[in-house]
Amino acid sequence: MAQAQHQAYLTNNNTGETVLIKSNDYVTFQSKIKQKEEQWKKQNELRNKQENKETMIRKALEMTKQAAQEIQDYRNILRHTLSIDDRIDWNTLFDKTAFKEYQPLLKPEKQEYEKSVPKETALEIFEFVKKRRLKALEKAEKVYSEAVENWELKEKERLLEY
Repeated sequence: MAQAQHQAYLTNNNTGETVLIKSNDYVTFQSKIKQKEEQWKKQNELRNKQENKETMIRKALEMTKQAAQEIQDYRNILRHTLSIDDRIDWNTLFDKTAFKEYQPLLKPEKQEYEKSVPKETALEIFEFVKKRRLKALEKAEKVYSEAVENWELKEKERLLEY
């Protein structure tokens, strides 16, 4: 028997299967190689499809098991709470303490601070008399504005308590 002119070993990397392809004719040799590769390709696709199917089935079973466990947990919550009186008595939640009555502080009156300022007189034709009165008026206005600022601060602090 004559030895074939063309021969090659082909290995399927997925299965590890090895075959010897022989032929005297190069075209036939190439077609046998192509045919075997296509056969292996189809087998690999079928195997991958089957493995994916099995993986998906395992996943679905696992998810079903988890869902069943969650349902059981929810049912147990309901059973557990049925024996407990968890009604809310809204009357106990109301704050029934009396409000503190707000008493505002009286705002300082400007007239009280201007009492110490001398009245305008005919003597103001003298510059020093007029300056003294204006200086006293300026001092009274300054004291009054400071008193108003203090009053505003105290009022704000008191309002925060309510």
